[in-house]
Amino acid sequence: MIPRLRRENDRKRCARIHMIAIRTVDRPGVLQSCARILAESGVNIASSHVFHRGSLGDRREAQITIFAENYTPTVLDRLRQQDFVLDVQVFELTCIDVVPDIVIFPTSLIQEAIKEIAANYGEPVAASIFFRLGYMYGQCLAQHYIHALSTITNVELKLTTLLNILKSLNLLKDYKIESTDSNLIIRIKEPIEMRNRCYEKCYFTKGLLAGLLDKLLPSAQIVAENPLCPSREYEVVISLAPVS
Repeated sequence: MIPRLRRENDRKRCARIHMIAIRTVDRPGVLQSCARILAESGVNIASSHVFHRGSLGDRREAQITIFAENYTPTVLDRLRQQDFVLDVQVFELTCIDVVPDIVIFPTSLIQEAIKEIAANYGEPVAASIFFRLGYMYGQCLAQHYIHALSTITNVELKLTTLLNILKSLNLLKDYKIESTDSNLIIRIKEPIEMRNRCYEKCYFTKGLLAGLLDKLLPSAQIVAENPLCPSREYEVVISLAPVS
């Protein structure tokens, strides 16, 4: 039986997740200091990600994104008092009782299906089928989270939130984001096609990202991709400007 994301009786519990977006001076010890403040305030960190923004004017800046449980507003005041904090924003993201009843496909099923369809019907057919399947799945996820994410105007923060949602659904193991001019480079660790073995094409994952972007970030487009088999990573380049 294919497991579902949430069982009906789980929806009676409501665990709110907040995303704390902290723009900071980029220097050693900043992440540790932020984590200590949250811990002392009783806030549990579900996950955190650091995005190095590079040199802006006369200083180097970083963006720390923390997904937290048991959030309390007093954390905001403490963070704003730190000399390395330039800006802090908080967004409430989800509640368990509104998580969609989405079917999660076993990894092995996707892998074997890609292999079998490619062998019997050719790679173009496999590419079309699994890109479309991933795209539809991404659109479904995006439709559910579209209201919660509408308050996040920063593209990098919204993309970080989307990737964290995919991570929570076990569609990827981890990710990193880097910036180059008008592009963002995402390195996805172990997407669904790269568990246990390594495929040269990530049809499903590319479709998944495309579906999410088309719905939630229509100005962003995938302009390049590069599966990195030895490290089981999938590198995707996203342009933040429409591709002409």
